Amino acid sequence: MIPQVIDEALQKIYFLDSVFSVEMKGTGMEIVGRCQGSPLAVAVMGASLQKSNLGEWQRVLNALESIEEELGPEEKVERILALSYNRLPHYLKPCFLYLGHFPEEYEGIQVEKLYLLLMAEGFVPAKDVRKKGKKMDSTESHLCDLAHRSLLEMQEEDEPKFRVFKSCRLHDLIRELCIDKGKEEEFFKIAGPGNGNTADLSRSPRLAIHLNKYEEGGSSHIDKANVRSLLVFDTREFQPKSSWPQELSDLKDFKILRILHFDGVDFRAYELPKGMEKLAYLRYLSFQGCYLDKLPTVISSLLNLEILDLRVRRRMIVPNVLSKMKRLSHLYFPVVFVREGQEKLSLDGLIKLEVLENFDTEMCNSKGLPKLEKLRILRVIAQGNEEDLDMIIKCMETNSSELQLSFLDIRKFDCYSSERLSVLKLLLSCQTLDVVHIEGHIGKLPEELKISENFMQIVLNGSELKEDPMPILGALPNLRSLVLSNDAYEGKEMKCSAYDFPELRSLKLLNLHYLETWNVDERSMQNLSTLAIEKCSKLKMLPAGLKFANLKEVKLVSMSKDFVDSINGQLHGGGEDSVSGSRAYHVGELML
Repeated sequence: MIPQVIDEALQKIYFLDSVFSVEMKGTGMEIVGRCQGSPLAVAVMGASLQKSNLGEWQRVLNALESIEEELGPEEKVERILALSYNRLPHYLKPCFLYLGHFPEEYEGIQVEKLYLLLMAEGFVPAKDVRKKGKKMDSTESHLCDLAHRSLLEMQEEDEPKFRVFKSCRLHDLIRELCIDKGKEEEFFKIAGPGNGNTADLSRSPRLAIHLNKYEEGGSSHIDKANVRSLLVFDTREFQPKSSWPQELSDLKDFKILRILHFDGVDFRAYELPKGMEKLAYLRYLSFQGCYLDKLPTVISSLLNLEILDLRVRRRMIVPNVLSKMKRLSHLYFPVVFVREGQEKLSLDGLIKLEVLENFDTEMCNSKGLPKLEKLRILRVIAQGNEEDLDMIIKCMETNSSELQLSFLDIRKFDCYSSERLSVLKLLLSCQTLDVVHIEGHIGKLPEELKISENFMQIVLNGSELKEDPMPILGALPNLRSLVLSNDAYEGKEMKCSAYDFPELRSLKLLNLHYLETWNVDERSMQNLSTLAIEKCSKLKMLPAGLKFANLKEVKLVSMSKDFVDSINGQLHGGGEDSVSGSRAYHVGELML
């Protein structure tokens, strides 16, 4: 790297407002010069040295100078990256090493998946839990710290509600460092070809198996009695009919197993391993992303289970045994599931539940919800029954001081009676409800409705509102996402006034067949980044007041010829407020 590039690297990496002495700048230039021209090595070392003094910079330079000259450039970069790992605080090292479990084929590692695994492992200190009140915040803080050190890349959620980040990924060289250090420190091992001597497996408390690369007999030296965590991955889209590797066909010998994570496994191709009921110490069980038609009833024997993730890829049959697992704190139902037998699933006695997702009132008994007094996250699908909705409201009121995020998806809820309108009024004024989806006829919003200002997302589907809802919805200060679909509004004109929707990021207008004119004041929706309009057949044109410069994504699907002609006119007509050139659509899609 030439001196100019080195200087630019220093200015980019270190704080621009800092004043460096001649000695510090000289030492910094030497450090960058020792990074073998690797931008990754420069970024990692620079991030590692932020806020360090000259003495620390000099010690790092001495360590870099001690790297053997006879090594090739790639090997030297590996040593440099290893040095940055050695400088990590002790509490970050296990979080970093855990990333090495995941297959390299992963485009991004789901952050929520890491949250759950790291919590189950106990890598979130108890003092952090007490201080922050919720473990997931501490975990996210650790991952952010690693990202600031350039050891991983984070992808933010498109529409953040509870978590800021959606996924993370490792650079190939960083992943190799993860795996090498994990093996060296006997933290974890990946079983399969190209992963070293199988004898090493006997000393590994954590074992990852990538079925798409696994060879039969490749891990016959597993000391099952020593394995605390077993993570099984399969990234193949189509999995041939097969049997489990012999050493995994029966789990009863994994006597101290605490974590069992199946990821993407097709249990139509592999039978579920036997012996699961013998895992007396199991705290975490996940089938996320798997194909599993029925949850085995033997899981009722797992009395120490704390986290159960059933978010499989398709419908699952769930037996009524969950209430026996009294230690459950996190329960994730499948998005679509049916109960086994006629009786609704009971959660009676699960008073330690903190996270409950995809609870469906058609399949689960809602009467026990108000007794769950520690809930932090609640996601419920309600089938329009007034008694169920009453239980849900009582549950949210019970947890008003604990509840951090609540989702309610109400289906088949036609409000033709005064009783139903009263329930709707209670729901829309509920201060602990963050996201609400309502399917069904409303006609007119209740009189004197004081809608909660805490809503972050509202979806109205088939509401058949006669009056423009935008004046009411636009006044909500925290609303980030709004969907109006299937004639949610049956009027001809819609208006967004000045300063309406101050935090709105995403707006979708779908199948509004009566809408002809949409007026937007230029001071409205200042933060809108995603706009989708689909099958609004009478809408004549996009409003000129929209701030198109802020839009990242625009989708216009199945619109009328008049609308298409107006868009073409705006695209080619120019003008300050028009949808002009690539500024409006350069990162979005225009589908006509």
